[in-house]
Amino acid sequence: MPLESQRYKYYKAQLSELLHTTIVHIRNYYDTLNTTAPHLITQANRLWELSQRQHLVAGVDQAAEARLLISSQVAHQSIHKFLNRQNGKLAEIAKQVADFERESNALTEELGEVPKSQLCPLADWRAWLSQALSVLQTQAKYLELHSHSLLPKLVQASTVKQFKEDLQLAQHYEASFRMGLATAERRPELLPMSMAIAN
Repeated sequence: MPLESQRYKYYKAQLSELLHTTIVHIRNYYDTLNTTAPHLITQANRLWELSQRQHLVAGVDQAAEARLLISSQVAHQSIHKFLNRQNGKLAEIAKQVADFERESNALTEELGEVPKSQLCPLADWRAWLSQALSVLQTQAKYLELHSHSLLPKLVQASTVKQFKEDLQLAQHYEASFRMGLATAERRPELLPMSMAIAN
């Protein structure tokens, strides 16, 4: 059934604001990761180089080995701190996606039986946000996992390679991200006027 004018305005404003805020945070997370990726790759390569030098001096020059270990710890800590900050941002995004989902469910329940075509824009954004969050969470999980293997004395060339690959989203996810972010910039209409009772 159509919504009273005030309820329509409430849901329209609330969902639009929730979507906008969530998109801003997703864009910030995504852009920060992309711009920081070269630095992370440099640090990962440095860890590999330092580990090779450590192997050469191990048991031969303890002072040099200690210096190399400290340098390795600094490089690894740089990666660890960045990933922790990103995980904090991702937790906030997850909360915002849940808020959008909860508000969407409340609207659907209040509307009752309505043609699916009326809810298409909203359903599309719910699906996009859900997928975006899932993709970012999966990427973060693997980055965290492989970063632990970059610890001094544990790092392997294969781990460095995998860590670099984890920094880049799969091509089809990358395309979906860019399209969704570009569409969101135009502040899409989530709720058609037909949902409201005419005054």
